Amino acid sequence: MMKKPTPSPALKGEGYCDGIFHTGVDNIGASHWKWLMDTVPDKTFFRIGEVSRILGVPPYVIRYWESEFKTVKPSRTRSDQRLYRRQDVQNLLVIKRLLYEEKFTIDGARRHLRSSKCADASSGDLSRGAIIEEIKEGLLWIKGRVG
Repeated sequence: MMKKPTPSPALKGEGYCDGIFHTGVDNIGASHWKWLMDTVPDKTFFRIGEVSRILGVPPYVIRYWESEFKTVKPSRTRSDQRLYRRQDVQNLLVIKRLLYEEKFTIDGARRHLRSSKCADASSGDLSRGAIIEEIKEGLLWIKGRVG
């Protein structure tokens, strides 16, 4: 018989920018940071069963959240199994906190994440687009020097 997963404690101060989860010891308390690092094993990919045990929710809930929140985009294996990155699991932990502990609706959580993303972008954090632009400029500079 499978043991019922235990719910996770709340996380504070997470942020999103262009769909990327950002966190750091300065944003959240040290105890929550340690908990997050201990909760999500140091692996590259997780199957849905592992994510289910980490979050303490059934796999169908994770699949539903995947359809509702665009920040969770697992890759697929050849046999069409979902493979979640560590970042996806962290995003799902934040979504769970918003829905279960802070009692947001799905739409409210989506809006909250969107507003957090905009606030983080305006605070000077590099967004994914800014990083890509910086890389492109560097590559063009190298191409000009070589070619």
